[in-house]
Amino acid sequence: DNPRPRLLLLDLMMPGLSGFDVLQALHKKVSLMELPVVMVSAKNQSSSVVKGYELGCRDWIHKPFCRQELIARVKSHLKMRAMLLNYRLSAAQVRSQENLPAVEEDESGGKSPMNKEVLQVDVSQSHVDGPCDTTALFATVDSEVAIENMASVFEAFESLSEQYQAFRTEIIGNSYLAIAVGTGDETRHTDKLLLLAHKLRDTARKASMSLRVGIDTDTSVPAKPLGKRQYPKSSFFSATLQKARQLSEAAAEHRILLSRSARCRLSADVEAELQQSGLRLLSGDASSHLGEHYFIAETTQSDPKP
Repeated sequence: DNPRPRLLLLDLMMPGLSGFDVLQALHKKVSLMELPVVMVSAKNQSSSVVKGYELGCRDWIHKPFCRQELIARVKSHLKMRAMLLNYRLSAAQVRSQENLPAVEEDESGGKSPMNKEVLQVDVSQSHVDGPCDTTALFATVDSEVAIENMASVFEAFESLSEQYQAFRTEIIGNSYLAIAVGTGDETRHTDKLLLLAHKLRDTARKASMSLRVGIDTDTSVPAKPLGKRQYPKSSFFSATLQKARQLSEAAAEHRILLSRSARCRLSADVEAELQQSGLRLLSGDASSHLGEHYFIAETTQSDPKP
């Protein structure tokens, strides 16, 4: 009768079994997508971290850890887990076309009726007749920043992401990811993530941190299930995120880079809003490894670089 845990904090070095042994045993009994595992260990060798991710852990936190950072990461993983379960439930209901009562887990781990408004949103996003646009934002904070300061900034990032309606976020080390999907009448998700990037940059500057951001938009829906697993049609796959990360890595300090596809989906309204904020959208070097891309710069800069 005990409620099933929603997340597991797992040490690596334990008497009897190691954290790796526990991960392998869990993998045979439960889905690690439904039970996210966060490793907490004093071992920070790359080989150990890589092995942990290969065995299915969702995150790796080094000891000694900052309490605020741990709480922020746990909240992020619980949020993603809840979204995943909701999408699976709604996608299954669409496929079966049965009027079964959907359920979600409440705070105690028990079952309660799912809010109808949430279900309607999930169904509209998971039941897509054609391709849907996915926009990915990849932001990297200066890795030299103290962990406790980084955690407070990431908490502010989460609040901003809710404000700009990012449907999925993730914190990985010193990087912050936000995903938005456009379906049906929702066509301004790229606008929202660009405005979000602008706010993230302002937040980082106030905390005396450097931030580099990349944004990419692509149309990608799998034509058929990948392998034996069934995915909702709104599942996010990594090509868009990889491009956003590539842009972020190439960006100068406090710079926001956009791919050509993201630039093409921006509305005239958001460009006007940027101009009112003293910003302009400029073309980058199309002959570089990034191809055709764009970046945001202050109007006061005479010779801005991407």
